[in-house]
Amino acid sequence: MEKEVSGEEFRRMSAEAGMQPANFVAAHRTALISVAVLAVVAGISFTGGIQYQKGKGPATPAAIANQSANGPTGFRSFGGPQGQRPTAGTVKAVSSTSITVTSDRTGTDSTLAITNTTVVTNADATAAVSDIQVGNTVFVQAASNDPNTATRIMLNPTMMRGPGGGAAGGTTNTDTQSL
Repeated sequence: MEKEVSGEEFRRMSAEAGMQPANFVAAHRTALISVAVLAVVAGISFTGGIQYQKGKGPATPAAIANQSANGPTGFRSFGGPQGQRPTAGTVKAVSSTSITVTSDRTGTDSTLAITNTTVVTNADATAAVSDIQVGNTVFVQAASNDPNTATRIMLNPTMMRGPGGGAAGGTTNTDTQSL
C-alpha cells in the first residue's frame, strides 16, 4: 500500500537516500543544455548544407548522365567532357575521309568519318591523317552529337604503352575501361 507523505517528509526521505533536489536539477540542467546546443549545431549544419546544394545548380538529367559516364569530375583522360568513349584498337582501313578501327576490347570494326576539324596526334605531337597507316594502334574519339564522326585520333597513344615503353619493349595495354 502506498503511503501519502508531506513535502517536508519527502525532502527528508530524499536527503537520506542521497537524492538532493539541488544536485538532481543541476545534473539534468547540464544534460538539457548539451542536447539543446547539439540540436542548434545540427540545425545550422543542415541549413548550411541546403544552401550549399542550392548554389550547385539543379541536377539535370544531362548532368547526371555526364557524371555517370565520365566519373564525378565530368572529364575523361581522353577527349574531355565531350564525346563518346574512345575506341582503342588497330587501324583496319584509312582514307582522307574515314577511318576503320578494330576494337582491341570487343573485336568489332568501327568506321568513323574524318572531317577538317578532326584532330590527329602522334605520340602527343600534332600529326596528319596521312601519317596513319593500316596496322597502327589508335584511340579514336567520336563526337558527342554524331558517334560516326571522329573528333580526335591519337596515333600510337602513349597511355597504352606497357612496362617496356611500347610494343617493342613490353606489352600493350588496351583496357579502355579505366578511361
